[in-house]
Amino acid sequence: MFFRQFVASAAIAFCVFQQAAAQYSISLPYKDVSVSEKNGKAVFVGSSFMSEPGLPELPAYTVSILLPPEADPDNVNVRLANPVYENLSGRFVVDPPLFFNKPHYPDSTKIVDGKDTTVYRKDAYYPANSKGLVHVDFYRHYQIVNVTVHPFLYNPVRQSLKRLVGGSIEVSFENKTSVLSGTAKAPIARVEAELRKTVANPEVLERYGTASVPSAPSLSPPPAAAVAYAIITTQAIYSSCKSEIDAYATHLVNHDGYDPSNVRIVTEGASEGYNTWADATEAQERALNIRQWLINYASEDWNVLLIGDPSPKTGDVPMALLGNPNGVYFGTDYFYGDLKSN
Repeated sequence: MFFRQFVASAAIAFCVFQQAAAQYSISLPYKDVSVSEKNGKAVFVGSSFMSEPGLPELPAYTVSILLPPEADPDNVNVRLANPVYENLSGRFVVDPPLFFNKPHYPDSTKIVDGKDTTVYRKDAYYPANSKGLVHVDFYRHYQIVNVTVHPFLYNPVRQSLKRLVGGSIEVSFENKTSVLSGTAKAPIARVEAELRKTVANPEVLERYGTASVPSAPSLSPPPAAAVAYAIITTQAIYSSCKSEIDAYATHLVNHDGYDPSNVRIVTEGASEGYNTWADATEAQERALNIRQWLINYASEDWNVLLIGDPSPKTGDVPMALLGNPNGVYFGTDYFYGDLKSN
């Protein structure tokens, strides 16, 4: 697996379409995560961690909400509604995660004894609220909103914890601007069996295979701002490395200051959309489609992280194969760094 990252720029203009909104509500807490004190330190049970170097190692989990087939994945909004917190008695020490090797810190001047002083010396709860990264994914033709939830907030100065004990995740979306008749996709038994175990609203599966779905995703524009940081990979890689990729995306929001709506995880799909680049049989066609996605959706000051096999001939996230007048060919990622040249 290969990781490649670029900083570049592109310009794009959008028109906005509106349709009647629908909504799903998922009660919180969605998972039972507990904490105890052992040898002066907090011990959490019931959840995995999405921690970053230098920051408190707090638990986090993902709530997956299935969208109906008529929902427009380009126009989805998620909010944390009416959160209720319980102030836990006692004092807790929550240290940063331990690493076998010295981790890379984006700004090492802020690190003292392995702790990010912008958090550990601030008399405030971290993170600021329980809603983390939000992104829309596709599992075949099933549309899923994944929401990271932080069940505990930590004040390192007071060594105090708040536990999320109430509230809800509210998901609203716009319907697709047009629906083509006669293009419904049949349900996939294996996929639906897995989704029934993982999504918070499996009853929506009944909507798949019966509704008329466009043969291509809506090309309506993304909401408000374009993508400032794109993580481009494949569905297979994202499925196998979901916690690591989600953790990095969360880092971009919590530490680097990106707006969650401007960070996008993009995988291949049958057609191009706000969350999918168009897949293809040949590697070089995939490269062209990935570059076209960046042209269509990236903001003026954008970053891209490419995760996948970069082989120009067989890669799933390939470099472009370019040549010079002497007939010498070579692979390059600069193809994704310059979006204005032909």
